[in-house]
Amino acid sequence: MWTQEVFLPGLYSSKWYNGKENGWIDRLYLDNRVSFRLGPIRFRQVRVKPNSCKAPEIFSGYLLDCNEPYSILSEATSNFTLHWQPMSENGTEDPIGLAFKYNSAWKINGIPYVGEEGTYAGGGYVADLRSSRIQNVLGDVQKLIDSDWIDRYTRAVFIEFTLYNVNVDLYTTVTYVFEIPAYGGIIPVANFYSFRLTFNSATSIILLAAQVLYVIIVIVLFVRELYHIRKQQKAYFRSTWNVLELMTIILSFAAFGLFATRYAVLQKSLETLQKNRKEFVNFTPLWVASMAYDYTVASIVFIANIKMLRLFRFNRMLGFLMAVLANALPALASLGIIFIVAFAAYSLCPLLIFGSHVYTYSTFLRALETQFTTLLGRTEYFPLIKAVDAFWGPMIFFSFSFACVIFLMNIFVTVINISMNEVENNPDLMSPESEVVTYVVRSIKSTLGFGKRDEGNAMEYHGAFDSMDARMASLNESLDKMLLHDLAEMSLRQRQLGECRRKSSFPQPLPELRSKEGGGPRRKRDKTDTAT
Repeated sequence: MWTQEVFLPGLYSSKWYNGKENGWIDRLYLDNRVSFRLGPIRFRQVRVKPNSCKAPEIFSGYLLDCNEPYSILSEATSNFTLHWQPMSENGTEDPIGLAFKYNSAWKINGIPYVGEEGTYAGGGYVADLRSSRIQNVLGDVQKLIDSDWIDRYTRAVFIEFTLYNVNVDLYTTVTYVFEIPAYGGIIPVANFYSFRLTFNSATSIILLAAQVLYVIIVIVLFVRELYHIRKQQKAYFRSTWNVLELMTIILSFAAFGLFATRYAVLQKSLETLQKNRKEFVNFTPLWVASMAYDYTVASIVFIANIKMLRLFRFNRMLGFLMAVLANALPALASLGIIFIVAFAAYSLCPLLIFGSHVYTYSTFLRALETQFTTLLGRTEYFPLIKAVDAFWGPMIFFSFSFACVIFLMNIFVTVINISMNEVENNPDLMSPESEVVTYVVRSIKSTLGFGKRDEGNAMEYHGAFDSMDARMASLNESLDKMLLHDLAEMSLRQRQLGECRRKSSFPQPLPELRSKEGGGPRRKRDKTDTAT
């Protein structure tokens, strides 16, 4: 068997190359003499209850029993003795009989596992190989085999252990999973996850100092954002950049909590292992906390890179691209709905036709992944579906290529081209920040002598300012024309008014009054005035 002939001999070192026997410390290393085993190796299985389903009556005389696939409701949780016999109240137990007693996930500190055929609980029936000698371990495994520890009711077997490499300061949790589905066969999966939790090297000390500095920066940013929220209130959340800043702070505090949690779990696990080196310590919760921490940090880095786009808005080409996408957003949204509907239809169709024959179309998620890779140009799935159905296979493949790859993609490119032409013909759609910054940078370079002024480009960047100057000059000229026109009109009205007064039959003002009104010297009344 693989366990007895390959797996276990590689985990337990026996002798050196010169035939020298190993000491008890050397036996804790793998056969490569580098990685150190932290505690024993654990075998764990989950199983279903006997006769968990009912077979058709026509086959009742031919079938032994009916056992459904694994689920939480069908999981076996009773205690047994060897050969899975019911345990009596006064019965005695063999040491290997502990492997036939059920342990809850809370008791063994286990977590659920999501496999190919289902999600398995963190508990089960556990057999720990506590000995450090390969001969004793092989003997315990043989006892399990003789006791029928794995039978037709077993749905998954887990082999769990943890390694530590002191040379690179890395912990590695190893989990071999062997799923045994109800329809038969075995699905093997190997999971390895390595992580570093201590700060021993000089590089780690620098990393720790950087993390402390980051904590201080996050606290300062948190106080600043609280001030802005209090000042702006609801208006604060209307800005996308403010929301991203707040998400970064929240994820940073979550990362702080996960970092402290995994460090506390590590210390507790190492203390438990130090008290009893033959007791299995489950490092899976530590692995989960480390994985959650890594995902949180990755999300923070992703958001931080997105926020850099706000700085790149001063770049002319990036500003042009953002203006093109913003202008084409309504059309792209409508096209996206059509694409999603068509893509889902072309994923469901092969799922129903080829799902029972081709693995890549066995589930809806796999069908989506397969169709997406087909969009990228991978066509290795075409011979598989063609072998299943010589008519519908090529028909679905070529119609999908035409509808989604040729037709919809060309429409997408057309929408982008139209938007580019509109932005080029209408500069008001672009932000003027890129032009201003580019003009300032080029002016500084020209002043410092790092580059020559390009008159063509200078005129391009001066365009906004020249246009403003021309508009101001035009405005001044219009105002001057309006003022001159008003003055000429006022002068004309005054002359017309004087003529009307002279021709009017009403008496004219006395010379004394007219002199006072006009501010000039008195003049004698002539004959014309007397006649009048």
